[in-house]
Amino acid sequence: MATLALAVADRLEEIDLDRVAREGARDAALAFRVMREARVIGPTATTQFTARIAPAVWVEYSHPGPWSVSLEPRATLYSDEHQLERLGRLVRPLEAAPFAELLNRRGDIQAIAVARTPGLAAVAKAGLVLSVATSAGEAVELPLIDADHIADALAERSSGDRLVQAVLLSDGRLVALSAVGVLAAAERVIALEEAAQIHIHAAVLRREAAL
Repeated sequence: MATLALAVADRLEEIDLDRVAREGARDAALAFRVMREARVIGPTATTQFTARIAPAVWVEYSHPGPWSVSLEPRATLYSDEHQLERLGRLVRPLEAAPFAELLNRRGDIQAIAVARTPGLAAVAKAGLVLSVATSAGEAVELPLIDADHIADALAERSSGDRLVQAVLLSDGRLVALSAVGVLAAAERVIALEEAAQIHIHAAVLRREAAL
């Protein structure tokens, strides 16, 4: 979605930012619903998406929370461009955006998901390193890093190895990257949570078989 908008127009004034932001909000709402139904996340506000909707415009979509009368995600725009004043939305400076340094370094990243999922949180708390398979069939370890200076750690690891598309934080949160958009980032979260659940069940079965 956002990728298409960037491909069609490379100047900010040529992009219908309001439409792109609305489409991103629909994608985020769909992702939140699917992730809840898959029991990957709970109903609380523990998941956020940061999406690039223009070269110098990012928006953060937050889960509305369990008591909200609306299912529409809360959206916060980040940009230093004055054209955004016409959208009538709260606009914050780019440097205040989540993962601003990473998004500046990696122009290929279109969305970042941050989620705390049951299986991955357990893996992180246990200090385990989860090995996952890439689309090419290679086994890649999901890096387990400290929660301090997340953006710096992500930028350092991601710039050197493009296979690193997610990191697990020591506090139990997963940070997943996507070169396509919000839905692809959500799919990566779901896939990694499923891998964590399989890892946990396998460990339990091995322990029971050894008894």
